[in-house]
Amino acid sequence: MRKRYQNPRLAKIHRSYTVDEIADLYAVGKNTVRHWIKQGLPACDSKRPMLVLGSELNFFHEKRRIVESPQPTLNSDFGIGAKPHVKTPS
Repeated sequence: MRKRYQNPRLAKIHRSYTVDEIADLYAVGKNTVRHWIKQGLPACDSKRPMLVLGSELNFFHEKRRIVESPQPTLNSDFGIGAKPHVKTPS
């Protein structure tokens, strides 16, 4: 199954979000949001409820999209097992 990237501009930058609000916004589970926090999504503090700034949320997803995007290879440009088109002299 292909990895799903989140829209980096979905969150409002001047707003704080709780874990529940982030989960609803991105249509993911609360444990996924907590996993993002463990991966480096900065929370305002470690106390509950955990609050995340919208600007930090957008930056986190933008950074993940750039770092984790696959680099194109020769086979991915033409398909698996496909050969590039070569003109033959007539």
